[in-house]
Amino acid sequence: MTVVLLMLACADQEIYLESGVYTGNPGAGAVGLLEGVEDSALSEFQVSIDTTEMTATLYPNGDLPNELQLVEYAVEDWQIGCPTPMITVRNQTFGFSADFQIGAVDLEGAIIFASGCMDQAGKNVTEAWLSTESYQENLDVAGGMTGMLNLVQ
Repeated sequence: MTVVLLMLACADQEIYLESGVYTGNPGAGAVGLLEGVEDSALSEFQVSIDTTEMTATLYPNGDLPNELQLVEYAVEDWQIGCPTPMITVRNQTFGFSADFQIGAVDLEGAIIFASGCMDQAGKNVTEAWLSTESYQENLDVAGGMTGMLNLVQ
């Protein structure tokens, strides 16, 4: 019985991204390619995510909406949040069907992923990170804890 409980306690946990409209939160910091982008461009950036229809409608810099498809990653490729030796928290991760810009910065290989830790396991969250595949791959820490721009509903 103890072994079963230990196995359950040590199992991977998953956190899901809630559908809704997310807005840039430069107050949490902007890093990587977005570090030099004006706070106004970051805070005006919005993306409407529909995880059922697998669409993302971007509203960058007050421009006309740009509708893209979401591409869900396989669970084993989701970003990792709050890693511990015994538990892996996987944050639902999506790519976009095309690249886009924020300010004058091209986000090639952009991704969006749920933001959360063990206390949110199994839940849909309303906070996310926008980043790129290459930025996440080059982080010194386990990927998924943060991205380039925090997004909130």
